[in-house]
Amino acid sequence: MTAAEIAQNYALFDPDVLMDLMIDTEFEAMIPPLSQEELSELEKSLVEHGGARDPLIAWFWSAGAPLVLLDGHNRLAICKRLGLSYRVKAMHLSSREQALQWIQRNQLGRRNLRRQDFTLMLGRLYNQAKRPFDRNRKNPRQKTVDRFAEAYNVDPRTVTRAGSFQAAVKKLGIEDDVATGKLKVSTRRLLRVAKTIPDNPTREQVDEALSRAREVPMAPHRDGGQRRFLVPSGPSDCLKAVRFYAMSFAHQQPEAVGVLVDQLKKIIEEVSSG
Repeated sequence: MTAAEIAQNYALFDPDVLMDLMIDTEFEAMIPPLSQEELSELEKSLVEHGGARDPLIAWFWSAGAPLVLLDGHNRLAICKRLGLSYRVKAMHLSSREQALQWIQRNQLGRRNLRRQDFTLMLGRLYNQAKRPFDRNRKNPRQKTVDRFAEAYNVDPRTVTRAGSFQAAVKKLGIEDDVATGKLKVSTRRLLRVAKTIPDNPTREQVDEALSRAREVPMAPHRDGGQRRFLVPSGPSDCLKAVRFYAMSFAHQQPEAVGVLVDQLKKIIEEVSSG
């Protein structure tokens, strides 16, 4: 069922006529946490508007049972603490698996999603959707890859790499740590070390692999040296250089991407005015 089809099943509730709203810890853990700065901005916005403008989304899973919150955990906590208004939209989903998939698809559509969070969620959805190889079918995996690439505006290699990344963190047993931002390791390095340990690794093997993931140098460029850019000679070269270093920065310090954006804006303003 697509997001558009699901949206047609919404029913709107106000808190004063709403049955109990339940927080599911697994659902909540699927949502990347906001930074302190982002939480402050969200609270400021909610106060300015007297509550949540957009309704929270909950899952109606059984008649007479509490609705289960799918989206809006931070808004709900702030609104309850400050006594602000909010509304809840309930939707019918046939299973818990569908609810989990809805959360991930919804998060993937957010513009402020951190790169590694996007990669993890995309990989999880792709790995759940792809079917085992069947010699009687003509390249079924490729069809799934293309569908995901088109849906999330990325190239097929990004989809398959995301699938490999999610499989690697699952193998290492660190999926929750990556999803909550507690563990920040380069995607490329993590993929490399995950291949060196067996399935169902011991805690010691995982710890050793993670230690090596923090120490493994980045892969060299084709010319044998570290990848580098010459002084940009035109707009296209300049944008390539900015993109390369921005991606590197986002991998190493995802929590500080907002600072990088602000600095880039200042540079552009200085160049324009100079």
